[in-house]
Amino acid sequence: MYRKDQYATYNGKEYRIVRTRKNELFLISNDDQDVKKGFKKYAEGVYEKKINESEITDVFYIYSVAEYKGHEFEVVGSKGEDTVIIGTSNAEIAEELEFSRTDKFYYEKIVSIELVNIYEKREKASM
Repeated sequence: MYRKDQYATYNGKEYRIVRTRKNELFLISNDDQDVKKGFKKYAEGVYEKKINESEITDVFYIYSVAEYKGHEFEVVGSKGEDTVIIGTSNAEIAEELEFSRTDKFYYEKIVSIELVNIYEKREKASM
């Protein structure tokens, strides 16, 4: 699973966080055991809990990165278990490595999972 979202620590565990248009804050979980911690089923395999901002610590942004041919790229998604879609807005590198243009200023390439080193980066965020 590749992550690209805002997360926070709540009671010692990391959760994805979402703020609604009404400025309500929710923790999102895929762990059915969190129902014991007050989470409610939102959809199949997805649980949510409304909280106050004061209840969370360590707000951060997590995103998956792929190292490919000496460059770092955003992990966009996957095409099955054996491939990954990587992307960049750097036209020069995209041309050099034969990426396909998918938007006015964005390029993507599907590569074998064996050709990349995937890891996560974290950046401090604020609410």
